[in-house]
Amino acid sequence: MKLARQLVAVLFLVGLVFAAAQSVRAADYPLRAITVLPNFGGLGLGTRNWETEQLGWDVQFQPSWEFNDFTYSASALWAPIPPDTKKWYFGAGIGGFSYNDDYSWTGTSMEMKYSGLFFKLFAGCEWLKGINKNHGVSVEGGLQFGSAEADFTSGGYSGTVDFTMPIIYLGGTYAFYYNK
Repeated sequence: MKLARQLVAVLFLVGLVFAAAQSVRAADYPLRAITVLPNFGGLGLGTRNWETEQLGWDVQFQPSWEFNDFTYSASALWAPIPPDTKKWYFGAGIGGFSYNDDYSWTGTSMEMKYSGLFFKLFAGCEWLKGINKNHGVSVEGGLQFGSAEADFTSGGYSGTVDFTMPIIYLGGTYAFYYNK
């Protein structure tokens, strides 16, 4: 049942990303992008939209390479300095995660499943490259807060273990601005 809710949430977020990307094609705002999120754990997709020079939003979905772990988030972006070819911005976001881990403990395999919410506060910088300045590469860093309880079973034993997200958030994004 828990997995079914997580799959529905993931499908909803993927649908939201594609719907947002399709609906913004007719908009007259300056920057609309499809984003790629490279990571050691998996390759994510998303959309980044700057409604004005200073205000924007970002939606991301990142599965693991095995498609059993998921991270997804939505963030509000604010750029206090007018951009040139480099845009400095601050962001705040909320997201969710779902992880499945298998451990071997004293000769007995143990399966742990946990999911929860996280919040992040970050600062970033995006460099616009290319002839039309429609390729963006960004680096972000900040703090994130989130925790969950994991249910485990091992032999005839079961219980819960607490999981806390790492407090340091580091991220990078490639963005292709298709309406610039």
